[in-house]
Parts: sequence; structure tokens; C-alpha cells
Amino acid sequence: MRSNKNPLLKLIGAAAPLVFVAIVAFAGSPKTGMTPVKFDSPENAMHDGGSDYATYCAKCHGGDGRAQTAKGKRTNATDLTKSSISDAKGIRIITNGRGEMPEFKSNMSAAQINGVMNYIKRFR
Repeated sequence: MRSNKNPLLKLIGAAAPLVFVAIVAFAGSPKTGMTPVKFDSPENAMHDGGSDYATYCAKCHGGDGRAQTAKGKRTNATDLTKSSISDAKGIRIITNGRGEMPEFKSNMSAAQINGVMNYIKRFR
């Protein structure tokens, strides 16, 4: 008995799930202005930046990003609500430090640093 199905339809049916996965994997989110983060492990996929900001940044920059904390005033921390630096420059500063601000590359992964950068853009 011969199959009535066209071989091309079989191929399309088999490839459809792969096309869907590729679209989901490479889809960007240009409307949000968020920096895409490459998650190098399932653990890093959970970093939205908020908890790392609270742990490492809020002491100086404050919970609202205005740098009105005692330590922020003493160290002349940047008011993040007025910052307009690029993502790349912000990531470099968080990674390597600047002035009184320490480097965080030894405390946070690249995904965490990207998450913090995305989080602080909410203050603008």
C-alpha cells in the first residue's frame, strides 16, 4: 500500500518544531530597550538584577537610584535617575569599577552584571 502523503509535507511537519524553537531562541525584545543577556547556565537565567542591585549597589546609589545615602553622599556616587550612559559603558563601569566604586567582576557573573545594568535603567 502506498502512502498518499506528499514527502514535502512530511518534511515541513518534521521541521516545524525546529523553526519554532529557533524563533523563540533568537527573538529580541526591541520594545523594552533591555540588553539581551546570554545565560550561560540555568542559575544565571534567574538574575533580573534587582536582588544583585540591592546587595551590591543600593548602599551607595540607594534603593531609588538617587545616591542620597550617607555612603553615596560621602563617595559622590552617581545619581542613576540622571544617568544617560550607554549600556556598554555602564557594564564596563560595573565590571571594572570607577573612582570610589569598586569592581564587581569578582562578585558577579556577566549575566548578573547585565541584569544590574537593565535594572538601573528603570530609574531613568
